[in-house]
Amino acid sequence: MDNKDKKNLRLQLETVAEWALDIAIKIAGDDADDHDAIENVRAFVLDWFAGHRAEVPVSDLLRTIAILMSAIELDIGLEAVSLLAPLYTMFTTPEHLPTVLRCPGAPHQSARRRRFPGTTAPFTRVAA
Repeated sequence: MDNKDKKNLRLQLETVAEWALDIAIKIAGDDADDHDAIENVRAFVLDWFAGHRAEVPVSDLLRTIAILMSAIELDIGLEAVSLLAPLYTMFTTPEHLPTVLRCPGAPHQSARRRRFPGTTAPFTRVAA
């Protein structure tokens, strides 16, 4: 993958993230807590894409994902019992998970490739 492809990938992912977060805001309606969580995730994503140090409370990330997943479930017509499943993940999160997801700012343009602990599959260390 050349630099042009990498830059295009980043720009496309940023566009999709912004679009999804705009939809989450619409779904949240007038709920101020949901809006705050979504905007915290937006700031995190934009900082990360810009190569800056970024952090977000895990509860805000889970809340935002749950809002989007619930909307998808409503759209495809799943039963009401399953609609709340993504939201319940916020309440059943194991205690050993971090409360904040941190992404250090990129020290330089090239990402380091490392192996994910316990596997042989390489991953790019950008957000790890």
